Amino acid sequence: MLIISVGFVLLGFFQCDKLFTDFGPQPILDDKNSYQPMLNVFGILRPDEQNGMPMSFVHLEESYSVYTSPDTLLIPDASVKIFTMENGTATDSVAFEFTSYNQLFETQSYRHQTFIPQPGSTYQVVCKKEGYPELTSRTTMPQLPRVLNLTTHLNEKRVTFSIVHDSLVGLYDCYLEVGEKVYTKPVRRSDEGNTDVQFQVDDFDDNDGALFIYAYDTKLSEYKTYNITIKPNSYRTDYSTVENGFGCFGSLNILGIPLSF
Repeated sequence: MLIISVGFVLLGFFQCDKLFTDFGPQPILDDKNSYQPMLNVFGILRPDEQNGMPMSFVHLEESYSVYTSPDTLLIPDASVKIFTMENGTATDSVAFEFTSYNQLFETQSYRHQTFIPQPGSTYQVVCKKEGYPELTSRTTMPQLPRVLNLTTHLNEKRVTFSIVHDSLVGLYDCYLEVGEKVYTKPVRRSDEGNTDVQFQVDDFDDNDGALFIYAYDTKLSEYKTYNITIKPNSYRTDYSTVENGFGCFGSLNILGIPLSF
């Protein structure tokens, strides 16, 4: 009888007080045999170069079940192509190869030695690997950011400016260099009108500086700002910005402005 009484006390405790370790939303069906392996991608099309080699890349890995533990996730022998799209039709394509270009880049990924994406153009990635669904995704590269009213307020130790509205952008990463100091500020693109940005600096202790603005397309912006919350015993649906796979494929553009204070 004592055991039954204690059991009812505990049951009442858990029902009355919602604990952090309580079960959250659960899947309707959890069948480990229904798992289907899919490609996992992280790719960025960008206009800059490193030692004459384009910085665009597609990093491709395999997904795996929690019941397995593969030795490596990298996929070095997939077919990765970038298609230039116009009105929903492919007008050109390039095949990316798995390489680090003689260790010019720290890791091996799929790259192309001459491909430079163009602002305002739409591109589609197609990744194929036997045994996996064909992964696809599209991105439209943002325009080069345009800055208005760039002003240095020496007495107030501020730098202010506005970024001209671009509907292709979801998020800006702004970097202000003042001498050897670097100030960073992520800014969401305004829904309407230009996006105002303000930097508060310690001091203008150097006459030279620079402003860099990274403009991310809507998919990269979503990926960078996605709210990841983890609650024990709770089921989370898969997150992805690509079709028939996991991960993100997007694009960015970069503006650099030298400054004198």
